[in-house]
Amino acid sequence: MDTKTYTHSQFEEMTEAQIEGIIMRKEGNINDARYILGKLMIEGTSDKVPKNENKGLNWLKEACKQNHMGAMEYKTYWEIRFDKAPQLIRIRENLEKIIEANKSCRACNTLAELNHASAGSELAKLNAEVADTAAKNREIAAKYYLMSAEQGDVIGLHWTGVFYHEGFGFAKNVEKAIEYLTKAAELGNGQSLYQLFMIYSGKDGQEAWLKNPTKAYGYLIDSMLRGVTYFDEIVAYFKANYDELAPLFVKQKSLPIEINESTKKDIMNMHEAMISELKIAFSAALGKERLYHRPCGFLNDQ
Repeated sequence: MDTKTYTHSQFEEMTEAQIEGIIMRKEGNINDARYILGKLMIEGTSDKVPKNENKGLNWLKEACKQNHMGAMEYKTYWEIRFDKAPQLIRIRENLEKIIEANKSCRACNTLAELNHASAGSELAKLNAEVADTAAKNREIAAKYYLMSAEQGDVIGLHWTGVFYHEGFGFAKNVEKAIEYLTKAAELGNGQSLYQLFMIYSGKDGQEAWLKNPTKAYGYLIDSMLRGVTYFDEIVAYFKANYDELAPLFVKQKSLPIEINESTKKDIMNMHEAMISELKIAFSAALGKERLYHRPCGFLNDQ
């Protein structure tokens, strides 16, 4: 028997007949062949393998029967996105198998998200049994986001920080929240920057002892530069903390203006004009690049 193995890239260059031949002759890594053939048929991205979603799913099922983790993970995400009646129990079980096998960050995040969503039910406020289940789901969500975070995944880092900040699934710990959110922000996550803004903002519900308008404003500006679009909020925050932020703004922009009561309105207008320019630039980039017209998710991103 031929024991030759093929890389995924080699399979992707083959025709449907070539890959099927390898499978039928049981040459080498046939479950990789089933996985790649199924993937190519579902996506329809190869000019050598015709698109055929049903046939592709059948090839994935055959690979899954042999516990091929790549096929199982791919098929699980397909079911989440496209199955008209996704079997959540099976999806959870498959995600748990994938995590046990390879600690996939995407699987960790997906399983965490499923538990996160179910933990926020309004019924939990009215029914003790539902409340108990919701509490367990919060802990499970936190567990898997943390597992992802420990591998340096930006989504895991972000949500672990949010959970520590909110006391959701973990005991509330603002220091740990800052630690994880800062790591996610350093990887370019705009929402993490916004969460750091909230922590230092001094707004209702935030720790008063952490209030630092200068630091908060810096995080909010950086979050906007990474696509967070709270333009009105930054204008309002600047106005509410004008005495501390005006000197920073004037210095950063090297504005030839003194800060006093007579120039307050002019400075606020200049700040608002700067934010308007950012808003216009974002809208222009959005239209030019058509950022949200591209389908997203596992099928396209892997």
